[in-house]
Amino acid sequence: MLGSKTLFIWGGKELSAMAIHTGVLFVILSAGVLLLNPDQGIIKILLSDSSAGIMSRRFFPAAIVLPPLFGWLKHLGEHAGLLSNELGISFVALANTAAFLIFLWLSSRKVFKEEQRSRIKKALEVSEQRLKLATQSGNMGVWDWDIATNNMVWDEAMFRLRGIEAHNAPVPYEAWEEGIHPDDRRAASDSLHSAMRGGQEYKPIFRVVWPDGTTHILSDAGVVVRDKEDAPLHMIGITWDITELKKALEEVKTLRGLLPICAWCKNIRTEKGEWVHIEQYIESHSDAAFTHGICENCAAKIRAREGMPNAK
Repeated sequence: MLGSKTLFIWGGKELSAMAIHTGVLFVILSAGVLLLNPDQGIIKILLSDSSAGIMSRRFFPAAIVLPPLFGWLKHLGEHAGLLSNELGISFVALANTAAFLIFLWLSSRKVFKEEQRSRIKKALEVSEQRLKLATQSGNMGVWDWDIATNNMVWDEAMFRLRGIEAHNAPVPYEAWEEGIHPDDRRAASDSLHSAMRGGQEYKPIFRVVWPDGTTHILSDAGVVVRDKEDAPLHMIGITWDITELKKALEEVKTLRGLLPICAWCKNIRTEKGEWVHIEQYIESHSDAAFTHGICENCAAKIRAREGMPNAK
């Protein structure tokens, strides 16, 4: 057993209890002085989130514990007759050097991995914010269909596009399907499963019925995520509302193609097979309207036929 007189021997000289007390007091006083200015010097480094700060915080306990520990082992070795004073000093020097090199290597690897994860996390956060801004600006929703569980994960915009209150629980595939207009449900579902099997691209346009009874037109686009065996795992996509776009396109009517017109009466045959006046057909297929009058040639013919004098 070691007495309270000595802690360890360095260079053949015993450190007395008084020397130990003095050294501990000096360390405490030094720490107090450093803590008075936490924004300067080594304390600033220790408290920072930089690589130097992380490494310093990892080394600090080791720098306090390891040298006394190896000194104590040296002292035990000398008392047991296993080490001479010179060999003990060499042991302490080599042990401290090896321990700090190993500690430095392990800590550096860990700090490097933590920094990598931190950079990836920040990049993902920035990417997520950009995606969120883009989807909000374009009134788009993002969804993820887990094919194995047959559940979907929706963002907040997806719930808005379906006219329902947002929640964090997974959305069953059946709920996605039931919200689609009955006349469009089969085509949308077939398009989704065809893309999952590796067929056509998933780019359907379908109507959805909100809980309040209103109908909205949505456009979908998605890609399939597959494993190494090409089996489908997930389907990730976006949805956006094109109701207003459809309305705008319907208001823009353009006549094109061949129009079946009677050579004698100039009536036009409609898509239903009915013959209507040309004015009626154009008005119903465009935004044009007619005002009626008589041109000079026709007016001259009418006056001649009715025996009326020509206008001067």
